[in-house]
Amino acid sequence: MPILKIPFEIEVEVPSDVYAPVIQALAKSLGTLSQPAAARLAGMSCSAFSRDFSRVFGVNFRSARSHLRLHIAAVLLCDTSMHVSEITRLIQYESIQEFERAFKRRYGAPPTRYRQINGASDLLVFCTSSPNAPGAYSAILGRHLAKKRKTKHDRRLST
Repeated sequence: MPILKIPFEIEVEVPSDVYAPVIQALAKSLGTLSQPAAARLAGMSCSAFSRDFSRVFGVNFRSARSHLRLHIAAVLLCDTSMHVSEITRLIQYESIQEFERAFKRRYGAPPTRYRQINGASDLLVFCTSSPNAPGAYSAILGRHLAKKRKTKHDRRLST
């Protein structure tokens, strides 16, 4: 498989230093970091990590990982000519059908249709917040673009 350099910048605000290496590894792995590996990076058992991650971020690790993978796929669909099957392999979905179902649930359209109706976006924002967390978790996947504009795509992701 060819090496693909993904043009993302990741900015993350985390409420605890314990999670900085976890979020960094999650982004670097394109959302494919396993929960046991994340727990090791945080220096916790899997069960303690699961409970604490949900408490701190207001979403479980599996959901956070899934949202990140789908956001990466959305950017690749809009900003590259990669085939859906290549994107499916890159973000490590088991099958194209599984990826298409997950993508449609998240964005309301299958990947090929989504690509047709959405142009390149400036920014993808993945946000969750928890009433128990001192701040919101925000991972911003952006591109270096000269022009700045808001699209339907951006508004949909930030809600």
